[in-house]
Amino acid sequence: MSRIRRWPALQLLLPVGLVALLPLMGTTGAYLTVGLLGCGLVVVLFALSRRDVTTVASIYIVLMIMMPSYLTIRDLGEAGSPTTIVGMTALAWWIVSRLVPGQPIARGRQPIRIAIYIFGASIILSFASAFSRAIPAVEISGANRGVLEVLGLAGIALLIADGTETLERFHVLGRRFVFWVSVLATTGIVQFLTGSTPLQSLYDHLPGFSSSYIPAPITSRDGLRRVQATTGSPIEFGLVLACALPIAVHYAKQAPPGKRGRRWLCVLLIALALPMSLARTGFAGAAIVFVVMFVGWNARERIEAVLAVLVFTLALRAAKPGFVGTILGLFTNAASDSSVTHREQDLARSGFLVRQSFFFGRGFGTFIPSEFTPPYQPVASLDNQYLGSLIETGIFGLACLILLLLVWVFTALGARRRSRDPATRELALGLAGSALALAFGLYVFDVFSFATVSGTMFVLLGMTGALWRLAQQEGGTPEVEMTSPISVSRAT
Repeated sequence: MSRIRRWPALQLLLPVGLVALLPLMGTTGAYLTVGLLGCGLVVVLFALSRRDVTTVASIYIVLMIMMPSYLTIRDLGEAGSPTTIVGMTALAWWIVSRLVPGQPIARGRQPIRIAIYIFGASIILSFASAFSRAIPAVEISGANRGVLEVLGLAGIALLIADGTETLERFHVLGRRFVFWVSVLATTGIVQFLTGSTPLQSLYDHLPGFSSSYIPAPITSRDGLRRVQATTGSPIEFGLVLACALPIAVHYAKQAPPGKRGRRWLCVLLIALALPMSLARTGFAGAAIVFVVMFVGWNARERIEAVLAVLVFTLALRAAKPGFVGTILGLFTNAASDSSVTHREQDLARSGFLVRQSFFFGRGFGTFIPSEFTPPYQPVASLDNQYLGSLIETGIFGLACLILLLLVWVFTALGARRRSRDPATRELALGLAGSALALAFGLYVFDVFSFATVSGTMFVLLGMTGALWRLAQQEGGTPEVEMTSPISVSRAT
């Protein structure tokens, strides 16, 4: 009996003892130790969790936030992003659940699923269009990587939309999303204050990983640091925070008394880090979600929101003189900003690429900026996803992308209309605001070239589909059913 009792202790102490010996190997051993401990923590948390869709989506969110977008698994090449692998796993899970009877997956009408089908069809058609012409090796690699990334994004969105079983588990996912975005915001705040990226040394020496490109150094604007944390750009950083802000505000407002402090702390961290990106896209996105949420609030909430924004602005101005003026200058001096003029020049140079394959494009992921830039000129990076989609997926792909965004917005509004719960209605409106912020971001930013913001887009897209379905069940509409014995018994 004593041996049986000692066995769990040995199971726990043996890995710890082995890991403790690794620092003796020097710097490499220390980094390997941290990596093994992190993997062990993920395994333990997964073993203790319910091992459902919410858990898989949570792992995706953690990797999306904590792993820099330039890190890939060395043996898998540029397509070996951890988020892409988890997304492909989610897609396989969703497909198997659809094919095997009795699995807890929704099979009824789902507008988000239909929109993803259509969007995915445009990507496949552009892939076929790419190989209908003479295509260089660098574009073949880009096309293959692009298709795998879209499959991963579609997989996580479909699994969340169709596999989230209850509102309780949905809210667990929403709160985890807000928490990890607040961790991203905290990393940006530390970066702004210290001028260095936390854990950068660990990322540079992480065993088994390699950098798909050299990460950009911390830039500045008017003498102020522009932070990006683990994302690939300050613009991406600001847009992700703007999309998460209405979700964070909702869960802070709905928090029980004992948890309100930590929930509002998440809101404060996100709101504080967003201006540190010094990106017009982030500010415009935050303004869009504020206006959308403002429409749904009552008079008292509107007054409190306006006062909170004024107090926050005054505090920011007092803490960092000149900061607010720099932010206002981003919009008043936009016409003479070099980044804006550079975008206009790229727009003028892209006409011949659109004409090459107008209907289905030259292939998703095949626009390699360095390949289309004349010598001794700035790289022609298209900071406009709509234009990039027109080039890579043609007019059909652009129409499918716009349709995806429209379905996203109207699905969120449909969830708000079907629900009788004020909290659910507010959350649905927040998701609609995030969709509109991303729709604007697509106009000034090549979203699909950056892993964190594109992952955020499809996580929120899947959450919108799940909320639409669960709001129907809440209202007693039997249009969507989870085909599992548990769900059928509950419905009965």
